[in-house]
Amino acid sequence: MTIYAAMKTDYLPYSDGDYRGICDAVMAALTREGRAGIRVLELGCGSGAFSRYFDDPAISEYLGVDISKALLAVARVKTPKNTHQFVAADISERFLSETDVASYDVIFAGAFWHHIRPDHRTKMLKHIDGLMRSGSVFAMFEPNVLNRAIAFQYRYETRLNKSAYDWSEFPLSPYEIATH
Repeated sequence: MTIYAAMKTDYLPYSDGDYRGICDAVMAALTREGRAGIRVLELGCGSGAFSRYFDDPAISEYLGVDISKALLAVARVKTPKNTHQFVAADISERFLSETDVASYDVIFAGAFWHHIRPDHRTKMLKHIDGLMRSGSVFAMFEPNVLNRAIAFQYRYETRLNKSAYDWSEFPLSPYEIATH
């Protein structure tokens, strides 16, 4: 069980400009003709840290999925756009197979991938790739242990503040960062 399932606060460790820049870069990666009617699926949307910046007027639908109902309640307040919907679900291969992933232009995972067990990551990526249609974009933003601030935070949380650490997190290894 993740501690995020019970978390009830907005969790924004980065600046507004960082979130906006990442979302803008994801939208810029779309190569399809005509920028209208874009559908976005965000895996592990949490409190809406990224969803509030997926505000391009070309987006006609956004679906944020997270395991935490409490964080989704925050996301709904922080992202009051009528194009944005939020659903509580355990993101798994089964969930993805039951979701019409091919109908989305953007599949985004923002600071989510470290919640996937390392032995499932490659299989999950291949599964998502097999469900996507040509021309859609899969993008992820992931804090990694090569960043000194993230490495320090990880060491602090695992060694000094064990009660606040989410033991279902598995930071990406340098090998995974280089090969994915």
